[in-house]
Formats: sequence, structure tokens, C-alpha cells
Amino acid sequence: MHRMGYRLFCLFGLLALGCLPVQAQQITRGPYLQNATEDAISILWRTDTLCTSRIRYGASPGNLNLTIVDTTRTYNHRVRITGLDPYSRYYYAAGIDTLDLEGDDSSHHFHTNPVRGTAQPIKIWALGDFGRGNAQENWVRDGYVRLAKADRPADVWLWLGDNAYDTGTDSEYTLKVFDVFDSLFDSQIFWPTPGNHDYGSVNQNGLPPTHTGPYYSIVEVPTNGEAGGIASGGEMYYSFDYGNIHFVSLNSELGPWIQGVNTPLTQWLEADLQATNQPWKIVYFHQPPHSKGSHNSDNFWETTMFGMRTNIMPIVERHGVDLVLSGHSHVYERSKLMNGFYDWSFLYAPIFEVDGGSGNETLGEEYHKALSGTNANKGTVYVVAGNGASSYAWGALNHPMMVAGWGCDTCVGSLIIDVQNDTLRGKFYSSAGVVKDQFSIFKDLTVGSLPADVPENGLKIWPNPFSERLEFEIETKRSAQLSVIVSDLEGREVWTDELGKFAPGRHSLLLADLPANLPSGNYILQISDGIETWSHRIVKQSH
Repeated sequence: MHRMGYRLFCLFGLLALGCLPVQAQQITRGPYLQNATEDAISILWRTDTLCTSRIRYGASPGNLNLTIVDTTRTYNHRVRITGLDPYSRYYYAAGIDTLDLEGDDSSHHFHTNPVRGTAQPIKIWALGDFGRGNAQENWVRDGYVRLAKADRPADVWLWLGDNAYDTGTDSEYTLKVFDVFDSLFDSQIFWPTPGNHDYGSVNQNGLPPTHTGPYYSIVEVPTNGEAGGIASGGEMYYSFDYGNIHFVSLNSELGPWIQGVNTPLTQWLEADLQATNQPWKIVYFHQPPHSKGSHNSDNFWETTMFGMRTNIMPIVERHGVDLVLSGHSHVYERSKLMNGFYDWSFLYAPIFEVDGGSGNETLGEEYHKALSGTNANKGTVYVVAGNGASSYAWGALNHPMMVAGWGCDTCVGSLIIDVQNDTLRGKFYSSAGVVKDQFSIFKDLTVGSLPADVPENGLKIWPNPFSERLEFEIETKRSAQLSVIVSDLEGREVWTDELGKFAPGRHSLLLADLPANLPSGNYILQISDGIETWSHRIVKQSH
């Protein structure tokens, strides 16, 4: 249920407060966050009466000094906030034209996206087949909350489809999604894909983009490339960038667009993946190309799984996608590092393995993706995480490309992915917080991009973006006096300092006296010993 402590009411007769009809008024869904970019975000909510919309926002609770009002009276409210700073936290309150109904506290806040292409630690939470309104869904939610408190909340929350059972009706979304995850919606932005159960209430009217229904009424995703990627022109599928990761949300429920090799979906996917230069690429959708769980990808009637495998995955792998996430099969499965296998499981052969090991870093078997040579940028890990609240005990879990599998009557959980610079680490947690599988992918990346005439050689920077303090690690070959220069991208110096004399070896240093008035934006940090220079792009963010 919604937290009534946050609800204010319109009293009888106070039409000036923006509510029709004149009766007690409250938020019945949300507020929730959608379609975040570097400088904008949408806040949506529902009220039980026709009301105007107001969002107040600012840098801290009690200091919401900016306001947007929409005088249109509606049940379903949407306010788009623009002109925000990248990778920055804001607090907000949602309400009507003269009153806050919810917010202006520490839990109601959002982060804008970081500058595209910049590197900082990124945490992803992914789960599928969760919208059941059962005890298992609560277990998985509570398990994630414990993990978030022990570390930090996810930056990106991925929905892998079948978000609301049984047929994705509006009331099922209310009872089995919004009421269950109510406390998370205050501050966590979700990036969805639909499943076959969500499509139970979608009016398809033939081919997309004419699909309508509760799923499409609830979500707001980037359709014009405003968050990165190529414009998709509709909400059926889309892409976005978060830091140095390119995400693609496909739609496995589009019937003939999945079964062909030259459809609007495949044409868009090819163009989108071709256009991105992000070092990490993650693609997600509902029905997996490979599974031996509650759905068997070898069954001839699994035509959608077959279509995703034979028509979509060749495009995905050709463009070096690192990770493919799906749901649908109510188990957990995870593959080896694969390339080129798009057939029935009985035709599997080790020749399709870029790395046939476990991928477990603790065993020294992490996957390495080479950026040059015979297997340049080849290798994709496939994950099925369709047990966010659904479970299945009778799956064979014996697909030969899978290195991990977990399923039983109570086997529910979710996937946490951490990406930092040249490393992606995935861990699947049971609802009790037990790690059931883990894998890592290493790449030899140059994080960020520098002008062609600026060398980069062994300088490690964190955090990046930064707000006040910046740490770096450097290895010197000689005793020397080190100096630091910060320049804008056009080469103009904005700050210099002497760091002192250092002996040969590896040194970790803190830059704590950077000018407080340095504007947000992109800069080049250079460290010099008078002979050699180390360089790295850095991003200054607001507090």
C-alpha cells in the first residue's frame, strides 16, 4: 500500500487547489521516474481525482526552489524537467498547483545520467518475470534492498519482461508492481522491455508502431535518440547510453518483425549498434534465444525464441555486444563467452566458444575480450534471469552452452552487474542474498577519449566524473618533480599546481585543492615529470 504519511488532501470546496471533483485527493500510483538523460527526466504519477500537476525540485530537501506547473487537470500526471546538470542528484515533490502531495524528503530524489562516454562505477539491477504480487516477489525486492543498503542502489534498473501477470492489465500493474516496489520508485529509474504476459493487454492492431495498452501507457522511454543511440520512433524498442555503456531494449513480442532478417526492427538494430562507439554494449529483451528451463529453446513451437536466435543474435554478436539479458524461462542460466551459435542445442560444438571456461574471476577464469587479433571484440555472455518472482523446478538446465543453471520451487532472485572501466562483473543473488553464480569480462580499454595529439599512458583516475576531490595513480620511472595541468578540450589551461618530488615507483595521490568554481564539463588532466607526460579526460560534475 502507499505510505499515507506522505499524502495530503484537497478539502471539500477548495477548487483553487486544482482538484476535481471536490473530494479527498491522493496519489494512487507513484510518483515514479522515467526517460532520464544527461539534462532531463520525466516524473509521472496518478491521482484519484482530476487535478493539475506540479513538481518542485532542487538541490536538497527543504530547498526545492524550482517549480513546474501544468494546469491541465488529469488523473495521470507527467512533468518533464529539462535544463539539469549531468550526473547530478536532485530532490523533488509531486503535487498540485499549490500543494505538495508527496516528497520534499530524503527518499524522493533522482540522478541525471552521466556524460555519455565517461567512465565511473555503474551498477545495474536486472530481473524478469517478477510481477506476480506473491511472497517471492517481496523476497526478491527485500533481498535487493539489503544489497543496496550494504553497498549502494543501482544506477540502472532493467525490467526483462512479464512485468505484470497474468495479462498485463492496468490493475495488475498497480497491485503487482507499483504497490510492491512503491518505496523504490521514489528514486530508481526503470528501463523496461515487454514480455508475452504484458502483451496480453496490448492492442496490436497489426504491425507496430500501432501497439497500445497498459504497458505503453505506463512507460516513457527515449524514442528520438535523446538518451543516446539511434531514434527508434516508438516505444516498442529503444536504446540509451549510461556513462560508457550502450543499452538496447529490444521487443521479442513483435511477431513477424522477429521472424524476418530484413524488418524495421533488424534495420534499426543494425544501424544503432553500428553507430555507437561505447566500449560496453548490453542488449536485453524477454524471450531468450537459448534455454532449458521452463521454456526449451529446442521445442519447435517456441517460434519467438527461434526467431530471436536465428535473426536477431547474428546482428548482436556481429557488433560485439558483451551481454544479452532475457527472462521468460523461470530459472537462472548463464553461458560461456560465445560467438556464432544460432542453432538447436544438439548441434552445439566447442568451436563456438570464444572462452569455454567458467568466467569466475575468483578461480582465475574470467573472460577476456581481445580488441585486436583473430577474435577482435568477439564474445557474448547470455543470461536468462526469469525468476524475479517466478520459479520452476523441472527444467533440465543442461543446455551445452550454459556454464551455470539454477532452478527449483523456491529459486528466485535477481542479477547485479557492476561495470567499472575495463571490467564487467555479474553476480546472481538468491532472494536470501546468496551468490548463486558470478562471472567477469575484462577488456583492454582506453577509458574516455582524448584529442588525437594528447597521449594517454598508464594514468588511472577516480572517481570520474568528480565533484570536489580527484584521486589518481601513476608509476614513475625516475626521481622527478611532478606537476599537474588541467586544460579544457581546446587546450586552454584552467588550473596548474606542483605536486612535489617523487622517487621511482607507483604513487597514489589526491587532488583536493581543485578550484571550487571550476564549471561542470569535460577537461584534460595532464601529469608531467618534465620528460614524460600522462593524460586522461576528466569530467567535472556539480555537487
